[in-house]
This record gives sequence, C-alpha cells and structure tokens, in this order.
Amino acid sequence: MTERNPDSKQSGSNVVNPHSVKEPRVPPRGWAALKLHELFSLNDTGIQSLPIRQTCRTKRAAGDVGLGIQVGQPTGLSLKIYNPGTSTDFLAAWDWDNFFFLNVHAIFDTHLNDEDTIHFFYGPGGYIGIRDKPRDNRTDFGISGNFGLDFLIRDFEIFVQATPRLSLKNTDNFNIGGGVGFRFYF
Repeated sequence: MTERNPDSKQSGSNVVNPHSVKEPRVPPRGWAALKLHELFSLNDTGIQSLPIRQTCRTKRAAGDVGLGIQVGQPTGLSLKIYNPGTSTDFLAAWDWDNFFFLNVHAIFDTHLNDEDTIHFFYGPGGYIGIRDKPRDNRTDFGISGNFGLDFLIRDFEIFVQATPRLSLKNTDNFNIGGGVGFRFYF
C-alpha cells in the first residue's frame, strides 16, 4: 500500500510513507513451542538430538560433592569434595574383620585424556576406627594412602582404588585394602 507523501517536492511522485506500511504479524511462540524447539534441534552433523550437553555438565566444578559407595575390602559410603587442586575424600567403611573406620585423604588428580574424563589419583591420609569382635574391642588409628583411576561420565564417577594402611597404635599391622565404587556429583 502506498500513498502520496505531502512533503514530496516532485509532483505526481508516489513515495512510500513508512507509517502507512504494515508489517506482517508473526504469531507469538508459546512456551511449549519454544521448549520443543530447544529439545529437538539439529546438531553439528545435522541429526536431531536432545541437548544433553546443555543440561548435564561434562566436568566437575570446584566445590562439587560426590556421594556414593565402595565395594571391596573395605565396603562403605564414599564422599568426595572436588577441587581442581586438592580434593578431599572420605570413606566410612567396614572390612571383613569387623573393623569399622573412617578414612580421610587429600586427593590429587592427573588427567589422562583430552576430554578430562579419565584420571589417575593419589594422596596421603589417615584413618581411625574400632574393631568389633567378641573379645577384641579396640580402637586403632594410623596413616594411609590412596591411589587409583576414576572415569567421569557427566555427573557420574566410577572408580577403582587401592588403600595401603599402616597402624600407628599396633606397629606390626600393615595392610592394603581397596575396591571399586561410584559417586554421583551434585
């Protein structure tokens, strides 16, 4: 639609008045349509996929807490507070000799691949515990180490580790424990 501009110096000239042209109206996109568009979008290869990388992290961040279990010698609940320099690893566990204890380790990570999903870890620590046997209720404490591998899959970590322990109360007591486990980071 055009109309004559009264400010035009040329007679008989048809100039478009910008106020008289109506833009086509675009229907508003609703919340549901927007969410469906976000869910089903084309990735780099042109294949439709869910945006998993947008909703799940591929790396741990400083302060993330991993909670899980370890099965082996010993078996127990595992808690890890992740920090890029030094993480802290806790294990509340029991072994096959009815020894209930708490391990605490400082953990250092070394990345083994470019995707930052496989790590070698190691670190010093200590333990304190109580043996619960009919004629052998005693406390024990000592130093320990921890080393192993972990595999990070988004917020889920699978690990295998060995833990040598040396008792400071009973100097003849040295053993090596370990196990496999998993943690979920939140």
